Amino acid sequence: MKEQAAMKALLAFCLVVAAVAARANAQTQTVRAFTILGATYEGEIKDGKANRKGKMVYPHGSTYEGEFRDNLRHGRGESH
Repeated sequence: MKEQAAMKALLAFCLVVAAVAARANAQTQTVRAFTILGATYEGEIKDGKANRKGKMVYPHGSTYEGEFRDNLRHGRGESH
């Protein structure tokens, strides 16, 4: 549970960085953002949140690639 909460917090932080960098608006945009913790999110954002398809690479090397909705993993995807 703690790891899942930490991943959600990290994703939220990453998306804030992405939203600032891309100056996100109501249109879906593809962005790439890096955090100081070493995680990378690359994918589509809408209204400053992860929506549709994207990929998150965590500092410890695991990844999730698939669908996101409102900053959360949602729908089909694969963890490695």
